[in-house]
Amino acid sequence: MLIFTTKEKNLIRRVRKLLSNPKRWTQGSLAKTKDQYQVFYNSKDAVCWCLSGAFFKLSVCGSFSQELDIVPTIQKIINLNSMKESFPTFNDNHTHEEVLGLLDNTIKEFS
Repeated sequence: MLIFTTKEKNLIRRVRKLLSNPKRWTQGSLAKTKDQYQVFYNSKDAVCWCLSGAFFKLSVCGSFSQELDIVPTIQKIINLNSMKESFPTFNDNHTHEEVLGLLDNTIKEFS
């Protein structure tokens, strides 16, 4: 059984909330502007994020070491859901509903 910390649980719920609106979700880039230009996940012009971009946006303040801190949480989600793909590949090869389903399944496991 995988154990998520309170911090991880809150982060996963916040990512789910951010991506709940399909207009705030994207594929092929960590983040995009309203005109669909690729930007960094913490850009002030970003209006939509991929699954990884959303985790990075909500978990770090731009420090590389903080970006690495999110990796164990992502790995727990991958392991829990028996994923054979990385987060970016999953995001880019699945629908918005499937991405939300991944998050919902993870939340259900620790609720």
